Amino acid sequence: MGLLAGGATFRRFSVPTQLPEGLLESRVERIQRYAFRELTAEDEDRPSAGWALIANPLDTEFSESECIFDQYVGLAYRVEKRTVQPLRLQGELRRAESQILAEEEIEALPRGRLRELKETVAHNLLAQTTPRIAVCEVIWAVDRGLLLIGSASTNLCAEIREHFERTFELEALPLFPYALAGHLGLTTGAGAHLDAITEAILVPELAARIRAAAAAVELPVVLEES
Repeated sequence: MGLLAGGATFRRFSVPTQLPEGLLESRVERIQRYAFRELTAEDEDRPSAGWALIANPLDTEFSESECIFDQYVGLAYRVEKRTVQPLRLQGELRRAESQILAEEEIEALPRGRLRELKETVAHNLLAQTTPRIAVCEVIWAVDRGLLLIGSASTNLCAEIREHFERTFELEALPLFPYALAGHLGLTTGAGAHLDAITEAILVPELAARIRAAAAAVELPVVLEES
């Protein structure tokens, strides 16, 4: 829970500050609609994901005082998934196969039947497995139009961003350093320096690749690294 205490890794997104009519009043209802839902036995290896309380991610019953803090909305994005270790699945499958071979006095199971047995064993093991829980904090500064997602994982951030957009019907755009400078506001002098940048490459490996490609076709290229 890095955003609440200690050091934190996060990614920033820009959200409109001009909100649709009625959105502020319906925030809690929208959050509850897209809250985390407990896994059922039928879910097998499909994950379940949704909003939970930022102060207690095991709780998914929302009230305004537990998710809205003045101009901020604080949420936890909770993901649960059942998984079975391949080695355990392999061991249980061999045990079940050996039992059938002994009972039916046959030397091998047909491929189709072996596939069905594997699915049955995997289903039974998943039903006995305690789901793994992962939690990521999310802070939305409503008046500033800023969304913080407490993770550097590209896939997880994309998943949370989609869930946020689905919940509030607002677009969340990634804030890269150049865009972030404009988002935070600059003095006149600093803004002039920003506008003077013709091309900024923020990933050294990418800059090297662009230089190599430009040299191969003898094209001039201007790169400014930061």
